[in-house]
This record gives sequence, C-alpha cells and structure tokens, in this order.
Amino acid sequence: MLCEKCQKNTATIHMKGYVNGEVTERHFCQECSINMVNMEMPMNFGNIFKDIMESVQSMGGQVSIGQPPNLPVKRKVPGPCSVCDLNYEQFKATGKVGCEACYQAFPKEIVALFKNVQGSTHHEGKFPKRSGSEILQRREVDKLRSTLKKAVEEENYEEAARLRDQIRSLEVQP
Repeated sequence: MLCEKCQKNTATIHMKGYVNGEVTERHFCQECSINMVNMEMPMNFGNIFKDIMESVQSMGGQVSIGQPPNLPVKRKVPGPCSVCDLNYEQFKATGKVGCEACYQAFPKEIVALFKNVQGSTHHEGKFPKRSGSEILQRREVDKLRSTLKKAVEEENYEEAARLRDQIRSLEVQP
C-alpha cells in the first residue's frame, strides 16, 4: 500500500478513526508522517497527540476519547417466556407478567421493577400477628449475618464474636 501523501513510498503508519459514525483509515510512509508531526517542535507526547488530533479533525472527523460516537450499544434482551410467549418489550410496556414462568424469563428486569415501584425487593409493611415476629426475627438474623461477614472480612474479630453471640441468642429464642 502506498503513502496517501507522496504516493511513492510504502505506507508504514496507519491511522484509524471514526468520522460521523463511520470507520476511516489513513496510511502514510515514515517520512510523510514525520513531516506531519512537524519536527521543529520539541518531541513530546503532547505535541504529537495534538497534531494527530488536528489531522483527524482536518479529515472532517470528531475527536473523542472512549467509545466511538454514533455506534449503537447492543444490549442482550431476554428471550420470550417459554410458557406464555410474553416477550421483553411486552413486559416493559405493561409492567405485567403473563405467568409464573415469566419470573425466570425476566429475573433482572422484574427485580429492577420491584425496586423502582416499591423501593425494595422484600415486604416492608405490616405482618400478621401470629407469624410476624418470626419473620422480623429471621430478617434481624440475616442482617446480623451480613454484618458478621463484613466484620470478618475487615478482620474485626471482637465485633465478629459479639455478632456471632447475638445471632446465637436470637436463633435460640422461640
């Protein structure tokens, strides 16, 4: 491949960029690329980077760091429910599931919906008098276990021992 500028030497410098959402490529020989950088300036990364960005802009492109502009980001959409054939777009539009199998078809989306609507993924309201204390006690033990795990990870063994004893005393209570 020949240099785009002089059309004589073999291109050894290859520049690839995104211009208006399309990939563009430029190819230069060693000599022309050195002339482009302008050797009269002190050789440092800042000047080279500046010149490269100016040459990309002169080609009509936009200079951006990171993901190329105007390219769609593909997101994996969950497939339809195997029982009722409800697809993700229908679920998203209505916010309703078609059957109990939809909870396995759209698990992340349903959890996000619950968090958005209710502020939590578990019941926060009142409990029946007969079984409410058991549920609250189980929740307290679960919270203490997660705190115990953090204390052990942080090597705070005194706090971990205190939490362990507190968990044991709650588990013994009827």
